[in-house]
Amino acid sequence: MTSFLDKLFGKRNDPPPAPPPAPAPSVAPGPDDAAAKRAALRRIIDEGRGDDRRNGDPYIGPRLGGTDILDRLIDSMRRNDPRGVHLDSMLMTLGALGGYACQAAVRAVAAAQGVPEERVFVVMFGADGKRYFYGDELNKPLLESQASLWSMAAGRARKLGCTRFPDVAEIAKHVASTVGTNAFGKPRVPAGMHLFDEPVTILARLWPAIQPEAAWFCTGPAEWPMLFGFAIQDLFERAKDAAPVENALALVMECAIPMSKVDLQAG
Repeated sequence: MTSFLDKLFGKRNDPPPAPPPAPAPSVAPGPDDAAAKRAALRRIIDEGRGDDRRNGDPYIGPRLGGTDILDRLIDSMRRNDPRGVHLDSMLMTLGALGGYACQAAVRAVAAAQGVPEERVFVVMFGADGKRYFYGDELNKPLLESQASLWSMAAGRARKLGCTRFPDVAEIAKHVASTVGTNAFGKPRVPAGMHLFDEPVTILARLWPAIQPEAAWFCTGPAEWPMLFGFAIQDLFERAKDAAPVENALALVMECAIPMSKVDLQAG
């Protein structure tokens, strides 16, 4: 997969394409490097998991997948956005993807077990007529479990020196109070940070393309949120000298919590 993010970070008025380069001298075709690298990566993941925690890393797939997806995001933003790599937008993007991954994972696991979504979600209808998803099963991968998106993001932030953490209960309350209004899904951006788009716009463009890539790295849907948790941790490490980690964590959760509620399937 080479440029599945071009729609997201490409300029809105793209210039005409450059003329194709002169053809290279004819050479004998070599092996498919991309396929070979993919196969090698699959072997690393399968062998790296091992039989148990004592002789392997059971989360090597989502861990490597988080790094891979972050690298692709950075590469695409660098190539397609005249502003270069915009950290605040990257934090928003990973927060939105990670939040929605929690909902998507719960739905996919339920579907595989033959459980209808109304059994695992509490569905709210906003004044805009749209559905919004809540419930204990959604809160587990988002906020409550040891490997939840919040636990992974806050844990890495703490290691990087964070001492001021966002009140995720207050964020969730704010999100619930804005359901069905124009204020829903608009993160309260920390001072000194700014965004060029809204999380729901980024999510709708990106999720259909990135979900299969995330799934490739994971043993099942339950690992999808964890993959984005690893990506967020990786970004925090890379950006630790570029922005206060307290602000980075707050922005991620301001995007993750509302995007875990949206009905992306409705378009």
